[in-house]
Amino acid sequence: ALRSWVSAQGFITGYTETDTLNSVTSRGNTTSNSVRFGTHVDLSPTGSAFRFYDGTTFRGGFGLDSWGHSGSDANLVLYVNGDNNFFISTSGVKRAQFNSGAAIFRTYPADNAYNIRMTGGDQFNAYYNDSATTLYLQYHGGNGGTLNVGNGKLTVNTAGSVVASGDMRAPIFYDLNDTNYYLDPNSNSNLASVYQSNSYASNYFQVESGRSSGGFGGVALFRATRNAVTDFPSFSFVHQYGNHSWGQIARFHIEQSGADRPSIQFSNGSSNTRWNVGYCNPDDLFRISQNMGYRPDGSGVTDGWGTERFKIDTSGNTYAAIGGTLYSNGNAVITSANIGSQSVSYASTAGSAPANGGNSSTVGGYSVSVGA
Repeated sequence: ALRSWVSAQGFITGYTETDTLNSVTSRGNTTSNSVRFGTHVDLSPTGSAFRFYDGTTFRGGFGLDSWGHSGSDANLVLYVNGDNNFFISTSGVKRAQFNSGAAIFRTYPADNAYNIRMTGGDQFNAYYNDSATTLYLQYHGGNGGTLNVGNGKLTVNTAGSVVASGDMRAPIFYDLNDTNYYLDPNSNSNLASVYQSNSYASNYFQVESGRSSGGFGGVALFRATRNAVTDFPSFSFVHQYGNHSWGQIARFHIEQSGADRPSIQFSNGSSNTRWNVGYCNPDDLFRISQNMGYRPDGSGVTDGWGTERFKIDTSGNTYAAIGGTLYSNGNAVITSANIGSQSVSYASTAGSAPANGGNSSTVGGYSVSVGA
């Protein structure tokens, strides 16, 4: 017999139908495996839910949060019992998967289709490539605005610029175009060029280079670019204290045994005239030499050891290579004509240089006589 199991308002009653129902007039119909309703089904009691069983085993359900998690009746919850999966499927393909360990969005099989898409004024997508080795985060088609994380804490725009409001950390940073160049702040770094306003070394400053260059400053070049007549000397070596190393604040040293000895060159851009002070030769004597080594005009022409003008040996003997005239107070004392016949004797008082053509004088407490 046909019995009514819904109220006049369309609500399912608590009545249990024991007969086979083929239809419910204006309310829905049933078959042996399903029930189909009309426009809607209302569940009004607190803790209402649709619950699903596998035989007698509870698998999950959909209902009010008061049923799922003892929460508010204002919220809905989809509940999966145990460590099982909830899938969202379209066209027979599982597009999303949720379980107790992860929320997974993907396509089956893997392809280049966009797996996560958030639409608004533009579309944002996240997806893997064919081999699932690269995760892409971008606007649809790779175009659009800026990826903003944490309300501006980290931004990435489509030009490839990354901006962090705090700091960015990594053990090492490599150059994109050439990974032979890198920055490792806690170890050694390899940088092609460094431009900085100021440089400070709290421990020590060391420059090492195996570079071979056809110009001056191949290993290290210090150049001042400020043009101002009121500038002090461009480079200054200063030690804060003097109670060390007998006041020495700089050293010029060659480590290789048996190599040429070090010297310092003074030159300018107006001519090729230059002066060297130091060993200026492969021995242990101190010299002042003229026009030694490469010419400053960049021509690559060298004058070898140059011309020796003055030297002191390790016994204190002093040698003056005079090719012209020795002057005292503007007056000629020794010339190339009388260089071989002069004598020096002590004097008790300082005198004056002789007149031009004279052959004796007292200079700085010494009597100087020159033979005819």
